[in-house]
Amino acid sequence: MSVLSGKCLTGKLIYGVELLVLIALVVLEYLSGYKGGLMKHLYFRKMEYMFTVYTKTGIALHTVILLFLLLSTAFRVFRRRQGSFSWRCLYRIGLYSAALLCAFFFPLVQALNIYPYLLMFLELLVLVEVGKILLNRPAMQQACLQPLKAKA
Repeated sequence: MSVLSGKCLTGKLIYGVELLVLIALVVLEYLSGYKGGLMKHLYFRKMEYMFTVYTKTGIALHTVILLFLLLSTAFRVFRRRQGSFSWRCLYRIGLYSAALLCAFFFPLVQALNIYPYLLMFLELLVLVEVGKILLNRPAMQQACLQPLKAKA
């Protein structure tokens, strides 16, 4: 019998999927240096996203939305003053937000063939963490922090 509740197991599955997507992005970037068709596909998709979604105005809008999400989530956490799970999520949101802002403005990251996919991935990471905080219930939080008692 498992000692993990359903909510904790779901969180671990989400982290596993996030790690697999990150590994896939790194492999795509590596292979784009060796496979011409993959490089051509990634390059043209990158240009398509750069001219439609991630323009200068689009990146400014994404930055404003990101800062609004970060501040509103921090306000909610400070207002509720709950346990460590919310704080860990808030730290993750800060880390992912910092990585996203670095990806927006560093030329080295912008030169990657997987640049738009990396931005989408980081934006989804932030949204998942915000969703965890907004949907977090104190009873569910305690179930995650304490193992289930074995039935006698």
